Amino acid sequence: MLNKTFLKNQTKIWVEKGIIDKNQAMSILGLYNLSYDDKNKNFSIISILGYLFLGLSVIVMIGHNWENLPALARAGLLIFTTLALHIISFYLFKTKNNSNLFFLANLLYGASIILIAQAYHLGTYAPDGVFWWAFGSFLVAIFIKNPWVNLQCFTLALIWLYMELDNDFYPFAFWIFLAFCAYSLYFSKQSKTLYFLFLSSIIYFVPYSLVYFSFGGAWVSYKYMEYYLFLTPFFGYLAFLSIYKLNLEPYFNMTKIYINLLVNFFSFFLLSKSIHLDFSLALWQKLPFQITLGIIIMPILALTIALKNKDLYIISAFFVCVITSFFLPYPFWLINIILFSYYAYNVYKGIMSNDFSRYFIASLSVLIFAFMRYISLIHDYITAAIFFFICALILLMSAKIFKKYSGALS
Repeated sequence: MLNKTFLKNQTKIWVEKGIIDKNQAMSILGLYNLSYDDKNKNFSIISILGYLFLGLSVIVMIGHNWENLPALARAGLLIFTTLALHIISFYLFKTKNNSNLFFLANLLYGASIILIAQAYHLGTYAPDGVFWWAFGSFLVAIFIKNPWVNLQCFTLALIWLYMELDNDFYPFAFWIFLAFCAYSLYFSKQSKTLYFLFLSSIIYFVPYSLVYFSFGGAWVSYKYMEYYLFLTPFFGYLAFLSIYKLNLEPYFNMTKIYINLLVNFFSFFLLSKSIHLDFSLALWQKLPFQITLGIIIMPILALTIALKNKDLYIISAFFVCVITSFFLPYPFWLINIILFSYYAYNVYKGIMSNDFSRYFIASLSVLIFAFMRYISLIHDYITAAIFFFICALILLMSAKIFKKYSGALS
């Protein structure tokens, strides 16, 4: 997979050295939806911040004399201002291809919903106002395809999601917002922040939904948290394999880093005997959870076989080994060997593929792993000493192999 940041930096160096001219650099970057100059992006950020503060000033100014106005005047003023601002935004979008003003228009649209409800003392369910704010904003965002407006809309959707969950309701309509976001990511300009929020939502909301419906629509409270926690890395890895299969190159590197962090973070929970026992009981005693896990595991294995990548074979084997360990009485040494082997393999692959993020995350995981083992074995110094000696021996031998292999390549 191509590192676009590296390509962008290299083209600027080539221009400076006279290897290619600026027009050629722009043509090369254009093939990968990259721009040579980031000035327009910086101006866009500044204008969005300006519209944000302008919107806040208008809302505060209206709020200062709000109580002195009759309810009809309040509603009329808000509707007229919101409509006028959207018309102006649409005019600028059509004539100057500038859609940033819609960011301010969406802020005013949301403020209008809240203030009109307040003016008429509408005792409605509070998250409904946020829902219609997000939904209406998305209908506009789909057509203008502005990354900042898309980010604004999905942030509102996430706020609504949190409010629904906080009130113990399952947010069925969030699937609509996920579809809106996927459409925006595919057809609009690339937005790493929006993609990060979208990926996080997919990885955590889908397992949440599976657990929710597996236990008969029960609220996913701390009672079922271990099941929910167990599924997130598996579904995250499934999302990574899907993006790899679909060849969504613009978001591949970010997905890879995100999933590496997620899987390594999850792996530390396996070092806890009590958490391992909770997962084991879930697999042994909860039939719905077994079915849910099977729903995720089967496509993981199918995609791994279809992609025919040795690296993916090993990572998938790690997940299979983790699941196998839950069918055994807490296998202390087996868990340690599986985890340490997984970290060591990622260190190896990070060096050999010149993937610094993978190397860094794996090396950090080795250090955290060793520290956690030291804490748990602090009362048994001989066992701890033997274990750390083995870890040091493996790392030093690996470093020697890496050095020899790298020298042979150079």
